[in-house]
Amino acid sequence: MIISSNTIYLFEVKNYEGDFFIEADRWYSLSKTEIKNPLHQLQRNESLFRRLLQDLGFNISIEPYLIFVNPEFQLYQTPLNLPIIFPTQLNRFMDKMKKRPSKLKDAHSKLAKQLLSLHLKEIPYSRLPEYHYEKLEKGIACPLCHTFYKHFTKTTLQCTSCGGREEYSTAVLRSIKEFKLLYPKRKITTNQINEWCHIIKAKKTIRKILSKNFKLIGYGKSSFYVNND
Repeated sequence: MIISSNTIYLFEVKNYEGDFFIEADRWYSLSKTEIKNPLHQLQRNESLFRRLLQDLGFNISIEPYLIFVNPEFQLYQTPLNLPIIFPTQLNRFMDKMKKRPSKLKDAHSKLAKQLLSLHLKEIPYSRLPEYHYEKLEKGIACPLCHTFYKHFTKTTLQCTSCGGREEYSTAVLRSIKEFKLLYPKRKITTNQINEWCHIIKAKKTIRKILSKNFKLIGYGKSSFYVNND
């Protein structure tokens, strides 16, 4: 979000890839598989945030936007009145915002500090269902419809259910985050992530992604990867 003198700009950022269309307020891939309408999420976030501002004692207008950042995203039949910013519009949108006059006061700084103080650094859910690595289905799930990818090209994964596409490196890194969340005590190795992602058979591809984004500890079969920081 961005806090200005008279308005708070609330952004819901999506990295969708592929071709989609809108029909009667519903969102579909070109294969006519319905996906979750991200505008509904934006509306819910706006409603919850407005209630939070009221609880904090601030009366300031909210201007929500749905931002798409992936240049390979296309949405057809989009009504002109929707608060959507497409990748080709991002630079113009930011230039327009920079030109809007805005004079911040102590009240704005107070609001920013209060919002930061409410940020949850830890997951508030302590009761987790029991799960076992051996029983979990391995693979990479599409972030749009949560179906496991079945089609893999040289550079992208494509969902046969909703038609969504994702670069394999982005998908693998997302899967590594999920693996670390589920199994924080397990070491990140090429073999482990190769088995976890399942659809990407080439260990060379997994090793390349790990080497580029993580720090290698040790040598040979006992080596593993950790965060660069």
